[in-house]
This record gives sequence, C-alpha cells and structure tokens, in this order.
Amino acid sequence: MSRHLLAGHEFRQEIPASLAAVEDFCLAVRRWVLSVQLPNRFAVELLAREALTNAAVHGCRADSSKHVSCVLRMRPGRVIIAVRDQGRGFNWRAALTRTPAVDTRSGRGIAIIRQYASRLRFNQRGNSLIMIKAFDMKRYSMSEPSIAWEEGKTVIRPAGDVVGASVPELRSVLQTTITNGARDVVLDLCNTEMVDSSGLGLVIGTYNSLQKVGGRLTVIHASPDVQQLFQTMRMNQHFAIFGD
Repeated sequence: MSRHLLAGHEFRQEIPASLAAVEDFCLAVRRWVLSVQLPNRFAVELLAREALTNAAVHGCRADSSKHVSCVLRMRPGRVIIAVRDQGRGFNWRAALTRTPAVDTRSGRGIAIIRQYASRLRFNQRGNSLIMIKAFDMKRYSMSEPSIAWEEGKTVIRPAGDVVGASVPELRSVLQTTITNGARDVVLDLCNTEMVDSSGLGLVIGTYNSLQKVGGRLTVIHASPDVQQLFQTMRMNQHFAIFGD
C-alpha cells in the first residue's frame, strides 16, 4: 500500500516496486501538476515516470516487498524530483555515457532523463537520483493578455494558461473589448498549454456576449490537447476552433 503526502507545492509518496504502483503514482503526479499549475507538465511527468520505472524494475528487480520513494517540490523557476529505491544500485556513470541504438527495444530511460532534466545527480551507490527541471518563467508569468487589431479583427492573446487564476483578468479584457465595439474577436492560444473548466466557462461566456451583439468568436492556435477538450465539450458546434 502506498503512502503519500500532498501539500501545496510538494508531493511525496512511497510505493511498492511494481509497474502498477508506478502507474498509479504517475496519475497522481498528473493531478498534482495540474493543481499547482506547473508549467511543462509533460516533461515533469516523464522524468518522474522514467526514474520510478528504473528504480522499480531495475533497482528493485520488480520485488514488490521493496519500496521506492519519490518527492516532487515546486520552487521558483524549477521543480525538483528526488527518487530513491531499496535496490543495490548500478553503474550510473557508464549509463550516462551510453546512447541507445535506434532499433533497440529498451534501455532508453536514462537517455530520456539526461535529455529532459536540466540537472541531475546520482548518489555514489546509484539508488538515489535528484533531477531538476528549470522553466522559462518569462513564458509562464502572469503578465497581461495582449490585444492586437489584424485585418479588421480584434486578436486577444492570453499570456499563458487560461485557468482559474488567470480568468478574472482575461474576462475583464474581453468584456472591455466587446463593450468598446469589437465584433469579430479572435482568441489566440499560441501561449496557452492548459485550459480548465473556468477557462471553458470564460470562452463560452465570451461567445454568448458576442452573439447578443451580432458578433463572432474564433479560437486559433489551440494545442491538440486543448482542441480535443473544446471538441469533447462540443464547443466546436458554436464557434470555429483552429489548431497550431
């Protein structure tokens, strides 16, 4: 049975050394990453997943009587991921220098970690790994949305994710834009990785406001995930949604 602690900007868990437990943990990591609005979610989950899989399968030989511990800590500009297992360790120095052949079916875990981590450090024995993933905080800062006028259209570009924390400011910008006479509004999601339920409510509210005054809403540069979310919620039945 795993033991975990989820508290604000830290997520800590100890799991049995099995792939099933690793999968459960990674799904929990995904929920935590969303809850703290962590940037580059894919890289964070991938690093945790590869390190935990190596620890469980190779470090502990998939012996579920042994355990693997993992801690994720969110810090300004970075996230720290620490993984430790009860195995005997391995020659990590040699592993860091190997490049897996293109046609091999295994052995890519360390190569992925090396590629995605900004920094990493093993202990002497090789059964403990600390990874740091740094972020460009300028890209993810809560700066104001930009407004542009292009070919008769009013283009609004959110500075980042369209989620609960950013919705109030973005709503104010959109409402003011419509009040001031904009009728052909384009929501450009080129800087947006995540849209949550609050963001969806904002978008449909903007569409409704434009409908009342004979206007039109178009969404452009939606990522594949965001585009799929809009389609799942059937928003594509109301306004046009274009991908990257």
